[in-house]
Amino acid sequence: MSDNAERDAIERNIKAAREGIGRELDELDSRITEMKAKATSKVPYVAAGAVAIGFVLAFAPRGIRALFTRRKSKRKSKRAAGPSSRPTSARPETGKKTP
Repeated sequence: MSDNAERDAIERNIKAAREGIGRELDELDSRITEMKAKATSKVPYVAAGAVAIGFVLAFAPRGIRALFTRRKSKRKSKRAAGPSSRPTSARPETGKKTP
């Protein structure tokens, strides 16, 4: 008899665990559905923002475009100039001094 009672207790515990998991899965499913609904409602705003930024980048004057784009400067800063960045002579030195 004790084996049957123990077996019944184990089966009850297994059923309770399965029911708990089922409830948790239902909760997760409802959260995912809510997130999908929120994301879907924001799509038109995101698309409109992308169009507006594209329009500004395409047709705006340089000053406004500079706010959105980043260009590398062609000029080197004075700090970066060191002995290794000096231009070398086109002719190799021969050791002779020319007057």
